[in-house]
Amino acid sequence: MRVISGTRQGTHLKSFKGRKIRPTSDRVKEALFNIIKQYIAEDTKVLDLFAGTGNLAIEALSRGADKAYLVEKDRESLSIIRENIKLCRFQEEVEIIPLDVKKAIPGLGKKGGGFDIIFIDPPYDTGLAAETLELLGESTLSEKALVVAECSAREILEERYGKLVLKDIRRYGDTSLSFFERGVD
Repeated sequence: MRVISGTRQGTHLKSFKGRKIRPTSDRVKEALFNIIKQYIAEDTKVLDLFAGTGNLAIEALSRGADKAYLVEKDRESLSIIRENIKLCRFQEEVEIIPLDVKKAIPGLGKKGGGFDIIFIDPPYDTGLAAETLELLGESTLSEKALVVAECSAREILEERYGKLVLKDIRRYGDTSLSFFERGVD
């Protein structure tokens, strides 16, 4: 697993031995960031839910995002995230939130306003992608928020979750990327 592009391009990131988690593959990550590249600018704030290794947030920072908030509850994951953030020298740009995603979402509005890009990458086939979208759809979202849910291609997501409206779906093998934007209230 590596940073694909930007200021930290080529940096190899730490991951788990075995199959404890399933980091986003380089192929899917490259496709994802080619799709969302116009959303990343100097003032972009990223929220990475179920952060795992920090892979997606680090890629966004490498490509020019300003700040990233990573939500993860697993202790081993938190340790790897900290190593990867240090390895990429992004300590100043990252805030780690060591909580369960469901507990973290209500307090995220206090983190300096809306997020421009929100990544949801829970364990596959758990229903957590839909639950998280439901929580986000009822929360305060910025007008231009883009929410990307990565889940198993077997999981079927709704076309609307509160304020969030499905705009596009892309499939890569067993992985599905669903793109949501804020719709009309």
